[in-house]
Amino acid sequence: MTDDQVEKLTVEEAIRLKHDLNQQITYGPGLDARQVRDMETLTPDQQAELNRQIAAIPRSWWAIPNYIWAVAAVVSFASLLYFRQWISQAGALLVLIYSVGHLSYRSGLLSGFAEGYGSGQVAGIRKAFGITPQESEDIRDRAIEMEIDEKTIRHLDAAREHQNGRT
Repeated sequence: MTDDQVEKLTVEEAIRLKHDLNQQITYGPGLDARQVRDMETLTPDQQAELNRQIAAIPRSWWAIPNYIWAVAAVVSFASLLYFRQWISQAGALLVLIYSVGHLSYRSGLLSGFAEGYGSGQVAGIRKAFGITPQESEDIRDRAIEMEIDEKTIRHLDAAREHQNGRT
């Protein structure tokens, strides 16, 4: 591109040019940043499998279901408010703390499982494609740019069609 062409370049042309250039930059087996990011995202089937595994954890790992712990927390809270003896209140407070702590632990465990599952997907894709940590950052930034550019181009095209339809 010559200096004259660069000076005459419109904003719309510059956005389209940048988008085209970003699509030509590839990683791994010839995928652009958006394609790599899309592969790193769980598919609906993978998400369904993750949800199935998360639903199976409470049934297979824990003898006491969550609703029992929730009932224990509610009853101990009510006991804390109802009883006036300090020993009864201390016992109710301990049961309340233990029940809420146990429910929080379980929630954190399930969240960690889901996060680890997604992180494993991302790490596996990056390892399979030979993507370095520096390229990972570049992919993230470039994919965001491409998404913004695609939305901008769609809006520009829609505005152009609207303008051509009026004239």
